[in-house]
Amino acid sequence: MITKCQHKHTKYQPADEAWHCPKCGTDNSKGDFYIEDGVNPECELLHPEDYVKCEACGYNASGTELAKALIKKENLIVCECCKGRGYVKKSS
Repeated sequence: MITKCQHKHTKYQPADEAWHCPKCGTDNSKGDFYIEDGVNPECELLHPEDYVKCEACGYNASGTELAKALIKKENLIVCECCKGRGYVKKSS
């Protein structure tokens, strides 16, 4: 459930299937990839100041750094059709 949150959110919000460590690929199924310190623990969205940690490989990043890494790993670009509000796969 998404709650109303007064904090800023990252422009890219990873879907559940994209929520994995960009370094080793670990997901949160065993609790190994998670937001260790979040600005609003009740909000399910990613915030720029959130601190993300992977227990499997030691990867650490801010919410902003994680969003950028996942955009690059998933080969996404800003969608021109929706005036930059979403992301789509980059065409080859």
